Amino acid sequence: MGERIGVVIGRGKETDQLEIVVAFQEREKSPKLGEFLVVEETEFMRRKLLARVEEFSYGDFQATKDERIRALVEKYVREITGVGRELSEEEKKALFFRHYILKVLGEIELEGSKIKTDYRVLPELTSLCRYPNDNELKIITSAGLEDVRHTIPIGHLSMGEEVRETDVIFDLDKFKNRRTAIFARTGYGKSNLCKLVVSLASLTGVGLLIFDMEGEYVFGDPSKKTIGLADIPGIKENLVVYTNRGYDASQYSDLWIQPLINLELLEPSEIASLFPEAKGEEAKAITHFRGLFTLPEEFIDSVRKFRESSSGKERSELLEQAARSITPQRKTQGQGVKVDESQVGVLKRNLRWIFPLDDAGASNIVTDAIWHLARGRTVVVDLSLLPLEIANSLSNMILEGIFKRNVENITRQKLIVVSQVNLPPTIKLMFHPFSQVN
Repeated sequence: MGERIGVVIGRGKETDQLEIVVAFQEREKSPKLGEFLVVEETEFMRRKLLARVEEFSYGDFQATKDERIRALVEKYVREITGVGRELSEEEKKALFFRHYILKVLGEIELEGSKIKTDYRVLPELTSLCRYPNDNELKIITSAGLEDVRHTIPIGHLSMGEEVRETDVIFDLDKFKNRRTAIFARTGYGKSNLCKLVVSLASLTGVGLLIFDMEGEYVFGDPSKKTIGLADIPGIKENLVVYTNRGYDASQYSDLWIQPLINLELLEPSEIASLFPEAKGEEAKAITHFRGLFTLPEEFIDSVRKFRESSSGKERSELLEQAARSITPQRKTQGQGVKVDESQVGVLKRNLRWIFPLDDAGASNIVTDAIWHLARGRTVVVDLSLLPLEIANSLSNMILEGIFKRNVENITRQKLIVVSQVNLPPTIKLMFHPFSQVN
């Protein structure tokens, strides 16, 4: 049995909360916010319940009006100080304590080495509160993984700046078969943890699609002493990268790297999906473009000439030409069928976002990604240099294309999608039975 910490004085506001106090005399034992504690019953059921510190405040004996709590605190202080008599009024005035709210997470079952979350009642007020021992910490950090075969260590348990030797393990099969979310405050290592798990998952032969909003997965940063997936032997050989970021070609000469977009190779619906969300008249023009079966020759010609041009005026004319080629036509009295001029400006304004992203050296990112994912490769789409709205649109375009064109081939294996962008409901519905990580 571990050393006692404070005393349980009652229940919190919620049905799964406990209140404890730690006397000033034992302040060196005080737990930190978020820390695990064990609440051990000493009389009847003798359960061991796992709890986590949720709230913290200061209190004093004089300000406490509840006589039951005053009696419990006084008894506790007499025990830790060795005073056999009742405390004097002067001693009570000097009695300060730290007040904690604990959230009960479940019952620790040592025989089965697991944590049961279906406990029925909160522990007795006479329960002992203490820090978990090494064996209990192992159960806590492997909760839910009792019968799992493919566990991997992902780090050590840390409380504040204290790092313990207890390994934290992760179920790689759960990562592949379900949705996984990583929660933490800014700067607490979410991305590093995700990169670690992704690097291990990339060795399993499962297709892995990563949308990288920060440009942090592929290439390391020597100034920050970080490495990327492209720097790890055994992983980089299975890596495919789509990016418009500059990189050291001599260092990554053996890496499969492609530019992001080749407009000539995309379908009209795919290009239209890159446009910012539109309503009213704008939506009509984009809907017409989305419904085209192929790109008009005038559009493709404009794309090719735009790549070679450095003149702002000429580029503007080429955008106009491309917009006219995909603008819906309407009948006019006595003049036959003409381009709807009100829609030309709408499409030109949207194409102005897209044309500068075009690169003749790029493949069709949708069909290319499908090919690599079906072979169990790790595909990283680096969106870090794109405007946020375009980055979201491009990721959605790729996912829509993957599921529409080759769902049958990919669902023979698992596909893991690591996304730092918001996916629309239509995309999320397509994920079953795929895995998604946000």
